[in-house]
Amino acid sequence: MRAPALCDRRRERRYDMKILVFSDSHGDRESMILAAEQERPGAIFHLGDCWRDAEELTYAFPDTPLYQVVGNCDWSMADYPTEKKVTLDGICFLLCHGHTFGVKSGYSGAVSHAIREQADVLLCGHTHIPYYDDFGSLQLLNPGSIGYGHTYGVITIQRGTAVCCVKTLE
Repeated sequence: MRAPALCDRRRERRYDMKILVFSDSHGDRESMILAAEQERPGAIFHLGDCWRDAEELTYAFPDTPLYQVVGNCDWSMADYPTEKKVTLDGICFLLCHGHTFGVKSGYSGAVSHAIREQADVLLCGHTHIPYYDDFGSLQLLNPGSIGYGHTYGVITIQRGTAVCCVKTLE
């Protein structure tokens, strides 16, 4: 397995963790809640479109940390971040919606940025199409759309390594 890039992290914590990744909920709060009930994550990432949907998760799961960024449909949220770095259990995640990098035309701009930021995992949405790639020093996960395709990402941190997958809500 690859060695994670440096990212201002503390390496003393080494336990398994599950992270749930949503994007493009577009009003479908119920699907997010159902997925979270099934997966029982230690943390939730929401990659934008729609910010307020993700806020509902804090009421349903008050003990589960939520990290989120805005997307292109979060019009009234201009003062909120379009990208965020989060380090959990020694893994550096770069969260973005993807619209600011033009991911509908390809991921190269977002990947280059994530590598410069020394991220281990780049998470973005916007396309509504699930996608995964491994570039050696960087993994890329687009969970698709929980609101339209009912897809979401699950990241399991096992012994300091992130394992990414996409699931479809049943």
